[in-house]
Amino acid sequence: MNSLAEFFIIISGIVAITLFLYSLHLKKEENRLLEPVRKSRTYIRLYNKLDYLFIHYDIDQLRVEQRGVTVTSVYPAHTLLDFDFKQNGNSKRCLSISSLVSQLLYMDFPILSKRNIYKMTRYCVYRSNGKKEYGFAFTMRRKHKDSLIKTKGSVQLRIL
Repeated sequence: MNSLAEFFIIISGIVAITLFLYSLHLKKEENRLLEPVRKSRTYIRLYNKLDYLFIHYDIDQLRVEQRGVTVTSVYPAHTLLDFDFKQNGNSKRCLSISSLVSQLLYMDFPILSKRNIYKMTRYCVYRSNGKKEYGFAFTMRRKHKDSLIKTKGSVQLRIL
């Protein structure tokens, strides 16, 4: 009886190690496939602009669609960035550009991956020509947004 239990423990250990190595392989493959998008001039420009915005502003929502990226702030609420994926006047309308860019932003900006601050959702956009496109939104959670507004409001009261 003990030998059967030991056999299953050894087999489950081998399976666990195999699955771990396979997941490492998939992660390396995913990074290899995302590297050309990360090194593109368009993504580098977007990264630099978003890096500046994350340092100087509190970002309420970051929307990634096939046409571009839109960023809005918490306080005061207005659009900070409307970035188009255009190069030489031609729109780059790849079906997977929104998912690739949102995945890269999720990996490159650690604040977007914090689940207590941002929530990522996928939504569908129906265009007037009948095409269905998908977009991704990183939205600040209400609890964190309320705490930011409260701290901004208390700072303003001290100044006045």
